Amino acid sequence: MQNREYTINQLKDFKTAKRTNGMAALMMGMAMTLTEEDMQKLADYLSTNPGANQ
Repeated sequence: MQNREYTINQLKDFKTAKRTNGMAALMMGMAMTLTEEDMQKLADYLSTNPGANQ
């Protein structure tokens, strides 16, 4: 499982290009298309899915 708030913050940082290390370029492209609602739904899913952290 992934912490809900952590996921939302990371997605926002990718979308606004605050994160630029590692695989950020790949994640930026994906996060740019997400709405606030998309981010919240994704975070909800990842925070309740025990396999999401593997």
